[in-house]
Amino acid sequence: MEEFQRWQQINVKLHSGADKKEILQDIQDLADDGFKDAQDLLGSFYYQGNEYVQLDKRKAYEYYQKAARQGEDMEQAQYRAYLLANELEIGVPITEVSESFQLLKMSADHKFPAAVIEIASLYVFGNQGKTSIKTNIRQGLHYINLLSESELKAIDKKGTIKKGIDVLRMYVKQQYPDVYREYYKNVSGNVNGVGKAPDVASGNINKSVSNSKNRLSIVMSVASVMMSILALYAGSEIRSMAAVICIAILGMGCGIQGVRHGSKKIAIVGVVFNLLLVLDGLIKVCLFALV
Repeated sequence: MEEFQRWQQINVKLHSGADKKEILQDIQDLADDGFKDAQDLLGSFYYQGNEYVQLDKRKAYEYYQKAARQGEDMEQAQYRAYLLANELEIGVPITEVSESFQLLKMSADHKFPAAVIEIASLYVFGNQGKTSIKTNIRQGLHYINLLSESELKAIDKKGTIKKGIDVLRMYVKQQYPDVYREYYKNVSGNVNGVGKAPDVASGNINKSVSNSKNRLSIVMSVASVMMSILALYAGSEIRSMAAVICIAILGMGCGIQGVRHGSKKIAIVGVVFNLLLVLDGLIKVCLFALV
């Protein structure tokens, strides 16, 4: 509780224009006492350099690492500790058992976007730079699909993260099609919908819709032919001509729907048959009127 109160006081000083040396010393003391937010803040100070400290990436790494080791809510510190370890060649080559890689994994598992893309790339492409990570396409796909569509929309206003993920997904689909299909087949039953490739997950839905349309087209096409037959038996007297024309027009509508949804052969027969009946009915009505 005391540390939190000290942290609050520091935040007040940061926004009140207090003496910079005093503020820096307060942050330093709190960081040395193990307060992770102060460690993370000092890491940011040294990572970029500012009015309080000069840029010093090694010190930035040290403070980020201290904050990152405390785990919860330290995703950015974990990711930057990994980046700095890579850049400063600390503990290289970085392997899956390296602390920096474990910090990256913690950050990605907490869905820090940059860490998700980084670890997915490492697993998809294998050794990169100063890392020595074996290619693991299934693990890569796990991280490619870690962020749901709704999460991406919430954190990725410009769409850059989604583009990066889509590029990785497309690469895996093209280079490792068997692993790709197997992975999405295994995760297709995921209740939350996380991990489904758009082209795979939507396939079942599209197939279902297509089946429904096919059934509808068959019904419409058969209805069209049946209405043409009904129209033939409606009679040839003038009072029956209106019924003939109405039935035939309805039959044409059913046939057209059948054509649109795929059952073309039967539907076209119905459309043509009913069109002839409509023309026949109109001709007879005109002739009767002339007489």
